[in-house]
Amino acid sequence: MKIDCPRCGETALLGIPRDASLEDVTTDANRSVSTDVHDGTKTRKVSCPDDHQIYVTFTVTDPDHDLGS
Repeated sequence: MKIDCPRCGETALLGIPRDASLEDVTTDANRSVSTDVHDGTKTRKVSCPDDHQIYVTFTVTDPDHDLGS
């Protein structure tokens, strides 16, 4: 997935699961990076070509959740 850096507009690349949807893109360094899939989201830190840190939050499916039930 391609995202635009909120600071400079350069394009950054981000790999997220196919069934995920983008929730937020920010450069806020004070934001905590979530890795808890149980809250339904995950945040990854990526860098744009100009080396700005970008925090991207997207939805995730709980791997322990049985989709058949």
